[in-house]
Amino acid sequence: RDSVRAMRDRLIDRRTDRFDLKYGPGGLIDIEFLIQYMVLANTHRHPDLAGWRNDTRLIETFRQRELMPKSYTDILMEASVDYREKINQLGLQERLPLVEADALLEQRSAVQKIWNEIME
Repeated sequence: RDSVRAMRDRLIDRRTDRFDLKYGPGGLIDIEFLIQYMVLANTHRHPDLAGWRNDTRLIETFRQRELMPKSYTDILMEASVDYREKINQLGLQERLPLVEADALLEQRSAVQKIWNEIME
């Protein structure tokens, strides 16, 4: 847990003028690192987790196996899809994955809450 937190903290973008969909607190990096931590923490009981690379499938599996509450998996799934869609839209416009500082506040806060609950 400490190693995953440390890696995430080195990558996190704490700018306040814009929100980085990938590297901002509550962004995609938090979701991806949380998923990887859950795989590492639970593979000894569920060895097949180590073979999957798809975030969506892993999140769904965490819910099915009750490794994470449904409310958490719903939030993570929705945020992951929304962030990736926005990143793709911006990429097609040849723009960086940055949005206004006040964009997606509810989702970001929910992802951060889950991160804190599981990782702190």
